[in-house]
Amino acid sequence: MPTIAEKPIEVKVRLGSNTSQVLLAKAREHGLDLATYLEEKLEREVRHDALAKLLEPVRAAYAASGMTEEELDELVETAREERYRELHGKPSKVL
Repeated sequence: MPTIAEKPIEVKVRLGSNTSQVLLAKAREHGLDLATYLEEKLEREVRHDALAKLLEPVRAAYAASGMTEEELDELVETAREERYRELHGKPSKVL
């Protein structure tokens, strides 16, 4: 049996005429109807918030490390290259 979080819900909202006109125009720009545009926008917002929360400890550790952006770039690139070699048994073509 699905939990409440797994069940889609419908929400009815009242929008002012200026707000509705702006949102309708944005939906049309994306080739969507208003309901689909708003659904996608809200879903994206929720994913963004979840990712931001997930990355909080990473950002805090980076800030506390005193590492420069260049040092972080090098660390990430080294880890990426090591993982590529593990998976493919050879260096990536990025080198």
